[in-house]
Amino acid sequence: MEEKTDLDDNVFYGISFISLAGLFVTLMNACVKLASQNYDVLEIVFYRGLFILPLLFLYMTVTHKWSVLKTRAHKTHILRSVMGTISVCLVYLSYSLLPMADATALLMTSGLIITALSSPFLGEKVGPLRWAAVVLGFVGAILVIQPEGNSFKPLAGSIALCGAFTIASVNLLLRKLGRSEPPLATITYFMICSVTVSGVYVFFYKGINLDIATLHILVGVAFFALLQQIFKTYATALAEASVLSPYTYLNLLWAIILGVIIWDEWPSLSVWLGGFIIIAANGFVLWREQKLNKNL
Repeated sequence: MEEKTDLDDNVFYGISFISLAGLFVTLMNACVKLASQNYDVLEIVFYRGLFILPLLFLYMTVTHKWSVLKTRAHKTHILRSVMGTISVCLVYLSYSLLPMADATALLMTSGLIITALSSPFLGEKVGPLRWAAVVLGFVGAILVIQPEGNSFKPLAGSIALCGAFTIASVNLLLRKLGRSEPPLATITYFMICSVTVSGVYVFFYKGINLDIATLHILVGVAFFALLQQIFKTYATALAEASVLSPYTYLNLLWAIILGVIIWDEWPSLSVWLGGFIIIAANGFVLWREQKLNKNL
């Protein structure tokens, strides 16, 4: 009988944490969808950051970690923060315009976009099999958008795919920052940027107009955003990305469940099929990359 090792425990906790992170990010997006009935996307981004930043500052004060903000990668932090702000706006807009399952499935193409971008931007070799998987994944995305159905949503679908592109770009920048920068610094700079950019819009065009009746929804956006970040950070510290990646596909299941419970959004057959194709394409790319890495 084999004894259970600490490594096994770490993998178990890593998988549990990444699954919970997926649930929390889905709950965040559900709160965004609810809040979008009363607030613009930039307002939601502003209030999210406004609630989170003081907590980050308090944590750094209590733990004496203000030194993490010292950096030489100023340009990369600025680029990541600006791209991250654009990304979160597009993601939130996607959920405000689309059913939960549709938006989640389309945003999952970000993994395939990373594969496509890794060739020109990182100089990584992408073979014909992985290119085929990328193309197949976007066939799945077309099915989700339903170009031939009565619910044809080209603008909303295009926004979600643009959101997937920005997610992929942010992840590539995070790879670069992760080599030298602590996650706390990256998150803090991003939050400062998002609050500043969205704050200009709020102060000059909308004004502070908090609705007490919906305040708890905005707090939910910030609360679940912070929780998913914490659990995701711990998950990646406990287990390898290749082990965790398949469990991020649970996000689609969470989105379907919440969509049905809150909005009675039952996914159509094309969304089920398109989502399955996108997940299968992502899974093949992951399997192929693992196989290639073993042969190195």
